[in-house]
Amino acid sequence: MLLLGLFLYGFIVGDSFREGKELVPFLIFPAAWTYGTIGVCARRLSSFDPLPVSRRRLFLYPAVSALVVFLLGVGLSEVRQAVDSHPPRMINYHDHELHTPAEFCEIAWDGIVPEVSSPWGERYTPGGHRVLPGSPAVVYDPYEHGPNSSLKFIAFQVDRSIEAVHGVPVPATYSDPDYRLPEGYADAIRRGAFTVEGSRNRTSEIRFKTYGLGAAIVILVLMPVYVLALLGQSATPRGRTFRWLAIGFMIFVVGVMAAAVVLDGLGLTEAWAIGAFPWICLRYLSLAIPLHPALVWTLIAAAVAVGFFPVRRAFERMEVPVRAQPSGFEQEF
Repeated sequence: MLLLGLFLYGFIVGDSFREGKELVPFLIFPAAWTYGTIGVCARRLSSFDPLPVSRRRLFLYPAVSALVVFLLGVGLSEVRQAVDSHPPRMINYHDHELHTPAEFCEIAWDGIVPEVSSPWGERYTPGGHRVLPGSPAVVYDPYEHGPNSSLKFIAFQVDRSIEAVHGVPVPATYSDPDYRLPEGYADAIRRGAFTVEGSRNRTSEIRFKTYGLGAAIVILVLMPVYVLALLGQSATPRGRTFRWLAIGFMIFVVGVMAAAVVLDGLGLTEAWAIGAFPWICLRYLSLAIPLHPALVWTLIAAAVAVGFFPVRRAFERMEVPVRAQPSGFEQEF
């Protein structure tokens, strides 16, 4: 069940990345799923202890299996998108709204959202979305347009978002005061939905670096939790302390997500703004660090390597009481 969950998670991550969706709702999944299976798997460990196989070697089986299965899920997602007759787009336009990946929004720390100005003088001020009650900081979408924006301004915002996400420069034609949109493009904007061709089947170096940094940080944060969860299998007072520390962290993460939903319901903030805030900060960090996209994989591998050894050590030291009769849950799974 754990391997199936990680496979599906890898598939979801691959699809969400290519389609410009947020990954915040999926971050808790691998942690909760893995933590939930540690107890069941650990109790079975006593059955393998009499075998002439060290725990160090035994640890390689679940660790390598989990990594391979996750990568297979990501690979399947890439294959599906490669053969799809409608390749994914990170930028979409429907219901008269331009949808850009959340990390490409901006933060106005003083609460003052800057005005967006076009080459021909049309202006629009995007709406600000408060991050936390009592804080002046707001998240805003610099590629937003208003209900009274001209068709040309909407097209200009679409091209600005393509430049930000994919690095394709905004066409110089907008600087021509006599430039008019092609009639077919103008009609599509009037209908409120069209395919953003400039984003079709394109990747994003900035998005790749941003989520690479995010993955590395999440891995480094979760590894100590797994160490605590493994050491917490012991029935000793020290083991119970480790177990409750791990459980406390999971409760804290779930509590933060629940608080965001409650604050959103009370109208004090917006849950999507809270979710977008850390990814915007990660984008700022990725732009500040002169990191080639190829090195992102090295960074992720280093994070996995750093966390691998303490988790393996905790697995070796784990004390598992022998149970004469397995529970019904263990018998079933």
